[in-house]
Amino acid sequence: MSYRIEVLKEHFDVLDKLVEVVLTNETVDVSEVYVLAVRSEPDGGGGMTMAGGPAAPVVFGGP
Repeated sequence: MSYRIEVLKEHFDVLDKLVEVVLTNETVDVSEVYVLAVRSEPDGGGGMTMAGGPAAPVVFGGP
């Protein structure tokens, strides 16, 4: 089995929780991801988000 699939299987519980948070809140903060993954947030990252601005709307079903 590929390494990628093994990583996904190993972290399935965290991914499942992350999906629940996103489905409930529609967004997720980086600090929430660290809490879900039971990891410490790196120094200097307090409140940092992954996106530089507002997220573009997601359109499903093609162009």
